Amino acid sequence: MQDILSVLPEWGSLYILTTKGSLSQLIEKDLQSKLTVLFKKNLYDVAVRMAKCQQYDSQALVDIFRQYGDHLYTKGDHSGAVEQYIKTIGKLEPSYVIKKFLDSQYIDSLTTYLHALHKSGGATKDHTTLLFNCYSKLNSLDKLQEFIVIKDENIDFDVDVAIKVCRQSSLENALALAEKHNRHSLYIKILLEDRHEYTSALEYIEKLSIDQSVQTIKQYSNVFIKNVPKETVSFLKKLCSTWYTTTNVDLSGNSAQPEDFIYLLLDDSECLVDFLEHFDNFLDKWSTSLLNTYIEHCLIVWKNENNQENRSKIEKKIINILQSADIKMCDHYQVLILATSFEFKPAIVYIFEHNKQYSKLIRYFLSLNDYTGAIECCRKYGQVEPKLWILVFNTAMVDDMFPPFMLEEILNEIEKKSLLSAHFTITSLAKSKTFNIGHARAYLTSLFGAEKKILEKDKEMVDKYQKDTENLKHTIEKLKNCAVVFQGLRCSACNNQLELPSIHFMCQHSYHQHCFQAFSESDDDCPACTPNN
Repeated sequence: MQDILSVLPEWGSLYILTTKGSLSQLIEKDLQSKLTVLFKKNLYDVAVRMAKCQQYDSQALVDIFRQYGDHLYTKGDHSGAVEQYIKTIGKLEPSYVIKKFLDSQYIDSLTTYLHALHKSGGATKDHTTLLFNCYSKLNSLDKLQEFIVIKDENIDFDVDVAIKVCRQSSLENALALAEKHNRHSLYIKILLEDRHEYTSALEYIEKLSIDQSVQTIKQYSNVFIKNVPKETVSFLKKLCSTWYTTTNVDLSGNSAQPEDFIYLLLDDSECLVDFLEHFDNFLDKWSTSLLNTYIEHCLIVWKNENNQENRSKIEKKIINILQSADIKMCDHYQVLILATSFEFKPAIVYIFEHNKQYSKLIRYFLSLNDYTGAIECCRKYGQVEPKLWILVFNTAMVDDMFPPFMLEEILNEIEKKSLLSAHFTITSLAKSKTFNIGHARAYLTSLFGAEKKILEKDKEMVDKYQKDTENLKHTIEKLKNCAVVFQGLRCSACNNQLELPSIHFMCQHSYHQHCFQAFSESDDDCPACTPNN
């Protein structure tokens, strides 16, 4: 350098003149060469400034930041390395950085990088999970809460994943996050599965919209009904509180429909009956299937009830349902099948009576050996359908258990209404293995007495006819042999004095000719005597 005489700027370049008379031209290296030299000397901060001054492209700058970060990482300056790696976000694959800090001793640096990754909007579900796990391991619950609850609007992350991770470390944060981001289902799930706060969960659902409430209660219905059945039914009643009105069904969308929740309560008949009972003032608006379901589960509750007083109340309720329901809405055939399967006698009797199927009702009583019920049915409906007595009689003839003392009333009704011939009745009694003629002593006595009266009446009629015949013979002889004097002075029709021409009959009735023509239906018969002949 001591040989340099002068430095001359000419023609866009620099020239060096030495004392020895030589002239050299200085040529500036290109940027890449400069950076290479800086990289070799680990002068990355200088390289960055130089690249920015030269308006280096962004991808090339990212590569410098990466190399700078690698250099600092190798030196053990992890905080400085993360600072450089953060500048590569959006260009450099995050996994390149993350795998360097997976060791637990670098968790602070990893957390810083992941936070910046989320802030840039380039985080995935896995990144979110990893970040929240880092917060948990660092026990940085304050930072975690700040991140998820009071977070920067520019920070984006997968809320569902965040809630999942928070459930493992802080339920409060998980609940806050779920509520803030309207993850109602997850909020309810945490209350039910982690805290077992079933009532609180119902209260939260009650604050939601109708559609959201319906969707959520359906999703967790089994849990609610198992743990808080009464509260659940009460909530469902509120949910459907305005569906029925006194005049019409609410179609405004401001209420849920009871039928939407029937399947949720099918496994708990008491809850289902309690739920539907809330709407039984509007049975005429129910569908047939809903009404049948209600009756079926009332029968189940009745069957399982051991307290006789409660059973009586349920019986009364079921009959009231049948009486109150519109006949078009109630499938009596289906109800009859249900009542038969549960052996619920009152409903079977009601349906047969309501449909005037008295013969079926009699057969039902007889199938239960309820002979008193059968006789009562005959007494009640025997005037409408007399053949009911015949049905009971025929059964009595072949039923070994039929009470003998009831036979007398049956035979009396058969005799009174002339339902069967005496011959058939006596023959049936003779063939019966249960009864004999002795059991029908009163019937036979009455029968023979009636026959005796008939014979006496017939004898009286014969005597009368014989006497009348003798009188007629005597009258005929008198007419043949004696003259008849007609002494009538007044017309037997108009009761006025007789005037010629007049007509006289052997019976001593006389008429004006014009009166006879007016009143007589026959030219040969007396008008006064014709009705008695």
